[in-house]
Amino acid sequence: MPAICAFFTKPALGAATASLKQFPLLRSLTYGFKINYSKFHGSMSLSAMSKPILYSYWRSSCSWRVRIALNLKEIPYDIKPISLIKSGGEQHCNEYREVNPMEQVPALQI
Repeated sequence: MPAICAFFTKPALGAATASLKQFPLLRSLTYGFKINYSKFHGSMSLSAMSKPILYSYWRSSCSWRVRIALNLKEIPYDIKPISLIKSGGEQHCNEYREVNPMEQVPALQI
């Protein structure tokens, strides 16, 4: 019985910290992981460049996760909607194939 009591008396903060140790991706998102854009675009800052474009479908769970990550990191972005239903799927058109040859949603163009 003492083990059960110890489980319920743990502070909630300790449980949250333990889960962050198990998932390094969450730890990097919560502790201010920085993206170095300068190695891709010289010495330009993100404000000097155009915003990243997220090709997304509103019901896609993968697109939803990318939007959450961009919003957590406060990265401004534009959304270009790609319908997976209209005319057999807009992801199969030639214009989108140039963005993502695998014809899958989401695609993030930086």
